[in-house]
Parts: sequence; C-alpha cells; structure tokens
Amino acid sequence: AAIAAALLAYFLLSTMLVGGQGATSQDLLNVAELSVPLLCLPLIVRVDGTARRAMTAFSYSTACLAVTEVITSRASLASSANLSAVTSTAVAAGQTGALDHNVEGPLFVLALCVLLARLPRAHRNVTRLSLAVAIAAVIAGVAYSFSRASYFGALAVFIAFALRRPVR
Repeated sequence: AAIAAALLAYFLLSTMLVGGQGATSQDLLNVAELSVPLLCLPLIVRVDGTARRAMTAFSYSTACLAVTEVITSRASLASSANLSAVTSTAVAAGQTGALDHNVEGPLFVLALCVLLARLPRAHRNVTRLSLAVAIAAVIAGVAYSFSRASYFGALAVFIAFALRRPVR
C-alpha cells in the first residue's frame, strides 16, 4: 500500500511538472485510470498464489501490449522518416494505443517490476525463458513509450533490483 501511494504521488508530480505546464484534466484522468486500481489492489488482494498468478497474467498481457505498441510506433516512425526527430517522435507517440503514452509507459514499468521479481523464483527453464522474453518485450515497450517518466522509472527499477541482489 505504501509503494502504491508513493507511486501515485510520483505519477501526480510527474504529470504536473511535464514540460513546465500545469496538468490538464485529461492528464489527471489518465493518472486516475492507472492509480485507482493500483491503490485498491492491496486492499482487496491477499498475498497468496492467486494474487501472484493474477499479477503474472497482468505482466504477460502487458508484454503482449508492449509488442503491439513497438510495432505501431516503429511503423509510425518509419512513415515519418522525412520529418525532424522531435516531430516524428511526437507523431509516433500520438499514434499508440488507447491510452496516453504517459500512462502506458508506467504500466510497462509496473509489469517490469513483477516480471523481474518472478525471475529469480522460476525454477524451470521454460518459465525462465518466457519471463526473459516478456522482460525484453516490456523493456522495448518502455523504450517506445516515448515517456521520460517511464525511462526514469525503469532505470529506478533496475537500480532497486540490482541493489537487492547480494554482491558476489
């Protein structure tokens, strides 16, 4: 619950500070779309096998979403090759899926957290391989989300997971 509240505060802060402009009502609605379920999750789910399976299913479906977003963004970038880098990126970010790219990117970061947490506990090679493929897809999704907050969030996730591992 504390992590979810901190994440919500981070999303709100990044929404209000992006580009030096104030947050619009659509920006706040996008943050609410992501934050309300995230904040309710600790209240309704006990930490057991069912919750782990649900979070893993969420992460794998997010990895599938990331693959489709990478394909869409790459096609958009290729079609706008004659435009400047900034303009083509803005066009590609505007042609992603149903969510705003600043909402979609944090979904990829959340999925990355779950997948990285599951990786050390995977004992079968097939499971480890599927987790590695999903992690690669989610990382590509973060890269093609065109969201600076997601870039920093993914970097923070990697640092946190690196610090958790014992130094060998």
